[in-house]
Amino acid sequence: MRRVLTLILSFFIISSSHADFNQFGANDTVNGSSGSGNPVGSMSVFDVFAGQRGGYLWNSDWGLADLQAITTDNRTFELAPNINCWNASDAYWVNNGQGNKSMSANTVWMRTIQSGDLGVSFTFNCSAFDLNNAYTLKAFVKILDQVGGTYSEQAIDQVAINSTLGSTTLSLNFANVVGGYEGQMLQVGWVVDGLVTDPAVVDSMGSATVTATSLFINNGDTTAPSPNPMTFSQVPSAVSDSTITMTATTATDDLSTVEYYFTCVSGGGNDSGWQTSPVYNDTGLAAGTSASYTVKARDTSVNNNETQASSAFSASTIAQDTNPPSPNPMTFASTDSTPTTITLTATPATDDSAVEYLFDCVSGDGADSDWQSSNVYVDTGLTPGTSYGYTVRARDLSSGTNMTAASSTSFINTDDEPALEANMSYSLTDLSGSSTDASIQAQLSSQGLDLGAVGGSPTIDFDANGAVFGAGQGYVGRQVVRTINDGFADISFEAYATFTFSGTTDEAAFMGMGQGIIATDAPENWGVPGLNLQGVNEVVAELKNELSYSPNQGVNILKITNGVQNATFAGDILDAGQTFRVKLDYDATTSNATFSVDYDYVGGAFVSDQELGTVNMATSDSDPISIWDGAPVRVYVGGGEGTRVSNFEIIADVPAPPVNLGGIAHRNGTAGLSFEWTGVQGTTYIVQYKTDLINDTEWTTDPSVGVVNATENGLIQVDSDLDLDTVFYRILTQ
Repeated sequence: MRRVLTLILSFFIISSSHADFNQFGANDTVNGSSGSGNPVGSMSVFDVFAGQRGGYLWNSDWGLADLQAITTDNRTFELAPNINCWNASDAYWVNNGQGNKSMSANTVWMRTIQSGDLGVSFTFNCSAFDLNNAYTLKAFVKILDQVGGTYSEQAIDQVAINSTLGSTTLSLNFANVVGGYEGQMLQVGWVVDGLVTDPAVVDSMGSATVTATSLFINNGDTTAPSPNPMTFSQVPSAVSDSTITMTATTATDDLSTVEYYFTCVSGGGNDSGWQTSPVYNDTGLAAGTSASYTVKARDTSVNNNETQASSAFSASTIAQDTNPPSPNPMTFASTDSTPTTITLTATPATDDSAVEYLFDCVSGDGADSDWQSSNVYVDTGLTPGTSYGYTVRARDLSSGTNMTAASSTSFINTDDEPALEANMSYSLTDLSGSSTDASIQAQLSSQGLDLGAVGGSPTIDFDANGAVFGAGQGYVGRQVVRTINDGFADISFEAYATFTFSGTTDEAAFMGMGQGIIATDAPENWGVPGLNLQGVNEVVAELKNELSYSPNQGVNILKITNGVQNATFAGDILDAGQTFRVKLDYDATTSNATFSVDYDYVGGAFVSDQELGTVNMATSDSDPISIWDGAPVRVYVGGGEGTRVSNFEIIADVPAPPVNLGGIAHRNGTAGLSFEWTGVQGTTYIVQYKTDLINDTEWTTDPSVGVVNATENGLIQVDSDLDLDTVFYRILTQ
């Protein structure tokens, strides 16, 4: 659950991720499930008096699943009462077995209104409804204006949903509004209102299933896309005995997004229909089929302005393919590993048709690939120092999808966990690409970092200036990188990260320590749909120390906002474009982490401008049990939308490696042994033994001796009571 004590916004408002509705809605039809067309979630919380909603308390970005807005495609949602904050032992949330807070769960698309926008329409249907009448569900289109951190409603069209509905359209017209709404916030979606609900009875409270079918802005576009006439960047060509592929030149439009239409003007091919992708694969053709194609484009404005068609180009599918690719069985060309990744390169397969590869993990807890066109596969999120086994197959893309036999199993060990060192500097400026790229994940792993946001969570883009955290899906705090090494609870250290805010609405900086455990009921570590966040504690008026807690996760994170989303923030402390540096000072003897910030960092030594507070990393203020579940911890750093991290380093108080004093004492046939060794005054030593010096057996600490100290003269007196026939001893510094 999440409790935010300092926000004073008067309307729900979430990150201005500036979704482009015209990418979301094409030809008045909702399509696609990725990119900026995805909705986001927020929760507004209200007090409850005498069973009725009282005053507004706070708002926070939530993942859609946390809202109980369950979806597989970001278009159809099952909306149910919120259960995420139910805590029968916390009177803030539950009073005498009844929900003590009213939740307003918002599933919304949003966009800043731009110059030339004339209106918006939103069409949806409700296909199932049995929501308990203690809860209300509304669909809406609204415009919000921000003045001094408070959002006021400028216009709204809404409808209450209390039964199944056919196609319903909500709309707002901007064209006749004096001054217009340019720069204000447009939000479209649904809101479920009602008390926080006991998970044990939520099924009896029912739900509603709604589907967005159209979301469309009229922006007054009257110009066709460019180039006009259209052209091909890749003319039609056969890739198998049943498929011809082609690619249009990427078209651009000044106001709208673009769709493409590939027309078969002669022969046995098929038209594509209007589509957002510039690539068209005409499939299901007979072997030896010839066809000619043109392509045209149109924008997605209300006018659907079309280009002229391109010139026609022809291609023919190849003769029927009945042979699998070669080599058969498949083979591996090479393998490589880091502590948490394994890179597999298959021998390139050849075939008359195009080829795909499938990598199977047959030993260990790695993941199989999907069928993919690349012969390189990187399996990520693996355990350091562990053996994994893989096979690879290939298939062609002919009508018969002829498949090779699997290769023999290749066994690869991941590298050992990176050692703790006195100075660990992690390069975020030597990478180029996205966190979704397997090569980037492998490079991060090789220097001791991995991603805390995986499996559909937000992306992080890397360039020569560092890592920029994207808007993504769900709660922005899920965007983190973290150390692979999980021994940081046992050592004292100072961690530093340099941040730059770009000025986006939902910007934040995150730094802290995390458990780093993947539990059986938490398929992804940090970013799971059921992640609970609670126990926000005020440190200073402008900067919040956010303690995030879940039994399966265990994360203590400092969150610094840029003030736009928090009306109490003094805006002259951190400005857009300002670079600042955060320090985490961890004391392993007390488990306390103290945070401080250098507001105007320009390089060089850290100078603390303000201490932000101390958090005990061993327990949670909201639940006084150990949140680490017996596990050591990692160090986390991340950001909200647009935040850049250019430097991340950890200076650790790493114990010196033990020093072997040299020489081996040997006893044969007599129980017990007393002997002296020459050491250094004031140094503590341990005694180890083994029974065999020839074979590769491990040294073991002698339990009958414990630790020993050198005397004033540097002598080490050892008295061992081991009852072994043959034993060898050595002494090391502790």
